[in-house]
Amino acid sequence: MQNKSLEYPLETYAVSIDNLEKVTGLNVFTNLSEKVEFVLIKEDWFDNLKLGDREPINFESLPKKCFYTVQATKKIGREVSVCGHVVPSRYSRKGHLWLNLDRQFPNQIFSIFVRKEDLVNFEYNLKKRYTNQSICVEGKIENFSDSPSITIKGQSQIALFKKII
Repeated sequence: MQNKSLEYPLETYAVSIDNLEKVTGLNVFTNLSEKVEFVLIKEDWFDNLKLGDREPINFESLPKKCFYTVQATKKIGREVSVCGHVVPSRYSRKGHLWLNLDRQFPNQIFSIFVRKEDLVNFEYNLKKRYTNQSICVEGKIENFSDSPSITIKGQSQIALFKKII
């Protein structure tokens, strides 16, 4: 890991013992079998992943001019496309929908906001359709209660993410 501010959440940088040994040239756990050293189950190390959070989409797999959630937090006031994984989300007391990307409330990285009156502009239930899916959303990023978000009003602003190969 480079000695600088992290661009992604910490769990993104986790590697298997086997990969660590390849990079360093050291055999750090001589008593472990190669089977154990080869496997990395991040959920065993990071409770937030075990509880439903996801790692941000790797920027290299994004279409041009799209941003992953951490990058998008620095684009307040701009019209952009943001891609991320919809984690379990919620309706507000007033019936507005919040789709959180990559991190669950109250630790969300980025949110998609749909006003109650705009939910009728969708031919499907947004929460059911997109929870646990990767999506891209287009709109202006606003700082809403210290959380970057995009407000969407219709289906044309949201789509399933298709990874670039």
